[in-house]
Amino acid sequence: MNKLIEMSNEIRSSKKFSRLGETYVISIIEEFLKKDKKLAKSFIEGPIKTKTYKEFLKDVKKFLHETYSVYQVREGAKKKQIYSLMKRTTNKEKLLELHEEMLHLHSSSRERKKDYETIYRNIFSVCGEPKKIFDIGCGMNAFSLPFAGIRGLEYIGCDAVEEDISLIAEYLKNVGKVLGFKGRSFLVNAFDKKFLVDISKVKSDVCFVFKIHVATTSDFAAQPWSKGRLAFFSIGLGIAFTSSAFLAFGPEKIVG
Repeated sequence: MNKLIEMSNEIRSSKKFSRLGETYVISIIEEFLKKDKKLAKSFIEGPIKTKTYKEFLKDVKKFLHETYSVYQVREGAKKKQIYSLMKRTTNKEKLLELHEEMLHLHSSSRERKKDYETIYRNIFSVCGEPKKIFDIGCGMNAFSLPFAGIRGLEYIGCDAVEEDISLIAEYLKNVGKVLGFKGRSFLVNAFDKKFLVDISKVKSDVCFVFKIHVATTSDFAAQPWSKGRLAFFSIGLGIAFTSSAFLAFGPEKIVG
């Protein structure tokens, strides 16, 4: 077995990381190995079940926890159950309650679930009502769209969790059209060489980056959709930007 796959399998055997794809985990391992070529060579050429190997995996897992699992609520079955109820529900009030329940199943959207109407109102008061939204690292944000108060909206979301991306695609196709919006979702790997190229191809009126762990300013600022604006994203900070506005917001305020 390829040693990178072996490392990936060992990490993904943990329930915490089981929903991450093999390709994504391997790309993280490769990034860590690039920092120490001597260590990389020893792993590839020799036995890997060593103390050094265990310390290495510990560092990788720590990174994955900080950038991924800290946001996840491990209730995949409940997400499917709630979505199934959404498809059958005709009562508007009950449908909105189900959307809040879905938002509760991701720790990032859970923090905002009672504030989405205010967040959207504040953002759109600065940049105007968009026709198309691009959401990078979308998590469960797609399920906040009913609180945006815009019909005819197109939403494009991307994230690293295949399970969630598939659910969002189904939701936008089946429930979204009933509520007056449409869109698509796609899988991304921020450590793939094509990541910035792929997301720069998406054209939108506003781009959301809610609570992304970290991204380099130089890489993001160079992309067409950033219009050369500073884009440093950290835990606890939300970003929305357009060709004419750059907005940063926390729990209680928004700054243009």
